[in-house]
Amino acid sequence: MIKRIEVYKRTEKELEDHSLAEWAFDSHNWNETFPGYFTCLWCGIRHTSVQGITKEFPLCKENPILKKLLLR
Repeated sequence: MIKRIEVYKRTEKELEDHSLAEWAFDSHNWNETFPGYFTCLWCGIRHTSVQGITKEFPLCKENPILKKLLLR
């Protein structure tokens, strides 16, 4: 008999947190300066490929689309 590991199913809250983190990360205009090291061309924030991304990750304050939306 084969005993299998149970598949982990993320909760709705975990999926929401993941979506928020992904949205914040994607709000930046990343440029790889060295392998695995990234700098946002708009705001200058730095990130490496080994750093985690959580829902607390900041939105890019210099993103032109977000700036335009905030001025409404």
